[in-house]
Amino acid sequence: MLADPDVSNNSKEELLEEALESADKTTTNIEDKISVEGFSWLGKKVLESKKSISIGSSSIPTVIGRYRVQMFKDDVLIYQEVPDVDKPIPRPPHNWDDLAGGGAESQGRWSWDNERASNIERSTARRDKFGAKEWPKLFLLGIFAWCATVTTIFCSFIIPLHLGRALFSLVNISPHDPFGFVVGASICGVIIYILHLVTTSGMDIKSWLGSFTLPPSGKLFVFACSLTGWFLCIPLLLGGLYHCLFPLDVLASTSRVLFVARLWSIGSILLHSWSTLCYIDFFREEFWYEMGFLNQRNRAHRGRNSWKDWQGRYGKISRFYVQVFTILSSWQWDQVNRLELADNFVTPVLKNVITTFLVAQSLSIHSLFMCRLCSLISVSLQLAFHHEEAVKAWCVKMHKIAKDDLYLIGEKLVNYKAVIR
Repeated sequence: MLADPDVSNNSKEELLEEALESADKTTTNIEDKISVEGFSWLGKKVLESKKSISIGSSSIPTVIGRYRVQMFKDDVLIYQEVPDVDKPIPRPPHNWDDLAGGGAESQGRWSWDNERASNIERSTARRDKFGAKEWPKLFLLGIFAWCATVTTIFCSFIIPLHLGRALFSLVNISPHDPFGFVVGASICGVIIYILHLVTTSGMDIKSWLGSFTLPPSGKLFVFACSLTGWFLCIPLLLGGLYHCLFPLDVLASTSRVLFVARLWSIGSILLHSWSTLCYIDFFREEFWYEMGFLNQRNRAHRGRNSWKDWQGRYGKISRFYVQVFTILSSWQWDQVNRLELADNFVTPVLKNVITTFLVAQSLSIHSLFMCRLCSLISVSLQLAFHHEEAVKAWCVKMHKIAKDDLYLIGEKLVNYKAVIR
């Protein structure tokens, strides 16, 4: 049977297993079982490098599943492969490497023979075969790994994509999935960053609420008006201005509250997007110089940017948020400054937004084109007013260019070649 080439290795292994089990029942001397040390050959633990041994005219393979066959004199010896899980690794010869003394702990290696094991090795789980108790654990581990993978894929792709689509639907723009995914991923990044700041701040909510003190009425009025203007009034006006310029689709069943909430959401997105761009100096020429989009040679010929005080980490917008966070985190009402919160920050923005909104609202009932045109003119005039020095420099340059062109009218320009002598 073992020599039959038509019989598979699995059948031969089962035959050997039955024969050995019946032999174990009749074996009384434990010394009849001996252990030998094999060696690795072609990725398997073997006793001989031969693939088969010859017995008369028959040929028996030396590897049958987990059993090994060896010819010793006139006897055929059969061994079963057993993993070496309890036998220590023998120590290599002396001076086999140039590692310093101190044993496994100081050298950061596995222990040899009876050497004291390191802390890492002692805390490592013992290698063993899977049994009946381990398979349910392995099954649960696979289920949890699958759930974690699906959740990660869902959070990484589906949520940003739906956030982007919801944002496009909010502002009444046809969805664009690639750009929507980028926008949704940016929103998720901002949310994760805010949650990280909140969880790592170490703030105790009970002690924070317990330390609340009632501020003076004057400072409370200034603080409340500043927050109301920045987080409520300006977003509502921006949302209404957006609705005038780009009319939203409003269903007949939509209530006024939901429509106002939609306008506030659109205005909040526009306002805080502008605030973020100001924080990173997006509207300053230095930002574009550093990005490499503007020529450094023209840097000295530019006019002064009047929005410089609003942008950057130390601009008005950044100082406003820092001051609000300082006041709310530790109830430091003495930090309320009317000049910083209201007069120099919320009031100018609110005034410009109201001006543009009134222009758009007054013309939206007549013609959408005129509404957009006049709103654009209003915004341009406000920008020109705030960038007065830059506009003056631009007008001087344009006047100089026009004057030079007028001087050259009727003149014949000739390019003379340099004569080399």
